[in-house]
Amino acid sequence: MLLLIVTWFGFGLATSVVPAFTLVLHILCGAYLAWMGFALLMRERTSATDAAVPSAPLGIAVFQLLNPKAWILVAAAVAAMPQGQSLTLLVLLMVAVTSACLMLWALAGTAATRLFARPEARRAIDRILGAVLMLSAASIVVDLLNT
Repeated sequence: MLLLIVTWFGFGLATSVVPAFTLVLHILCGAYLAWMGFALLMRERTSATDAAVPSAPLGIAVFQLLNPKAWILVAAAVAAMPQGQSLTLLVLLMVAVTSACLMLWALAGTAATRLFARPEARRAIDRILGAVLMLSAASIVVDLLNT
């Protein structure tokens, strides 16, 4: 929620002072998604231990402040809120939506553990998710071109 509050006040101020900042954020977020998608498409070998994630709760919180995907999520949520809406409403929506999504993600991850243990299956899912990320980045570019 700290990330959300910082984004709410920081991006609102930044975009009111420099409206082109929104365009820069779209470009940076799209480029990051494209880079992640490309990395997944090109990755040759994957294992469950590829990504090191802090295990302590404080470490996880700090990790989220450094996580570009978390910044993209929060920036998109703030940008999607209609003018005049309250921060409280956004916080409640973010808590509800992210909690439900994280629960589903955890359940799906638990169910897919055996599947991802096989390198060929893991490679296939990396390619699918990489393509989806690159399509998401392309949709940001299309949206920018249409505005």
